[in-house]
Amino acid sequence: MGPAARTYSIRKESELVPHTKRFAGLDAIRFVCAYAVTSAHNPSSLAFARELGPTAEVIAKILRDSVNGPAAVIVFFIISGFCIHLPYRAGQPIGIDYFVRRYLRIGIPLCAALLISPLVGIPAGDLVKSVLWSLYCELVYYSIYPLLRGAATRVGWLTLTALAFLLAFSWAIVWPSPWGSYTTANVFRDSVIGLPCWLMGCLLAEREPFRVPSTRGIWLWRGAVFIASVSTLELHFHTRVRFAVSLNVFAILVFFWLSRELGYGQKHLPWSWLERAGAWSYSLYVLHPAAGRLQSFLFPSWPLGVTWLLRIPLTLLTCYAFYRAVEKPSHRLARAAANALRSSDVAGVPPLA
Repeated sequence: MGPAARTYSIRKESELVPHTKRFAGLDAIRFVCAYAVTSAHNPSSLAFARELGPTAEVIAKILRDSVNGPAAVIVFFIISGFCIHLPYRAGQPIGIDYFVRRYLRIGIPLCAALLISPLVGIPAGDLVKSVLWSLYCELVYYSIYPLLRGAATRVGWLTLTALAFLLAFSWAIVWPSPWGSYTTANVFRDSVIGLPCWLMGCLLAEREPFRVPSTRGIWLWRGAVFIASVSTLELHFHTRVRFAVSLNVFAILVFFWLSRELGYGQKHLPWSWLERAGAWSYSLYVLHPAAGRLQSFLFPSWPLGVTWLLRIPLTLLTCYAFYRAVEKPSHRLARAAANALRSSDVAGVPPLA
C-alpha cells in the first residue's frame, strides 16, 4: 500500500466507503445452500417410508444421501471470504465501521436464535455442534481479516491460502477429531480447519472480473459439484476419508465453480423468487433447528407422515418471519451504525488500516 493510500486526512465520505458491485445469482446460491443444511438436519423420512413399502424406502435413502449439509457450509465459507474481501481488495482502509457492521449483522440474529432455541428444547451446546460452529468461525475470520490482508500483501493470497491448507490438512491428519468430523466443540480448531476455504473466497475476489461460461458449461460444473458433495458424504461414512480432509479438497472444486457461476450471473439472471429467498438465507440457517421443533409443540399427535411433510414448509415460514422481525432490522441498525462511524472518519478520526 503506497503513501497515498495511507493518507487519512480529511476526505469525502464516499472515498471512505468501499463500493462493491452486486453479483446476480449469489443470493440464490446462498438460499440453496441454507436449504441443503436445513434439509440435512430434517429428521429422516425412512421411518415414514418403511410404512409405505420397500420402493419408498429406497427412494427415501437416495434423497437422504443426496444432501450434504457440511458441503453447503464450505460454499458459505468461500462466499463469505469473497464478499468480505471484494470491497477492500484495492487496499481501502478498514475502519471501526467494518467491525461494527459485521458484528451487528451476524451477532443480533445469532443471539436471538440462542435465546429462542432453548424455549423449544434445543440446548445451546447442541446448536454449536449443528450450525453455530460455522458462525463462530465467521466471527473469527471477520476479526482477523485485517491481519490476513496484511499478510497477503507480503506473500500473496495464493501463498497464504496454500499455507492455510497445509496447516489444516496437517491438523486433520495428525490430530483427527472424533469420527473425522469437520466440526467439533473447539472453535479454534474448527476455525483453523475452515480457514483455507474462507481464504479461497478472498482469492476468488482477486480474480474478478469473471468470464461468462456457456449454459451447457455451467450445468456441467453444477453437476460436478453436486456429485462431489455426494461423494464426500459417502466417503465420510464408508471409508477412512473423512470430512475434515475431503471437504477442503471439495472447496477447491467449489472455488472454480463459483468463478464461473459469478460470471454466468452477469448475463443470465437467476429466478427472481430464488434470488429474493437468498435475502433471508441467514435466518433460515441460524433458526432452522428451532423452527423444525415447533411442529412437535403445535401438532404433537399428528401422524408421522403428515408431520414429516409439513416440517420443511413450517420451518421456511418461521424463518422468514424471523428474518422480518430480527435479521432485517439488524441490517438497518448495522448500516446506520456504520454510516455514523464513517461520518466520524470524515471528521478526522483515522481508520485502522
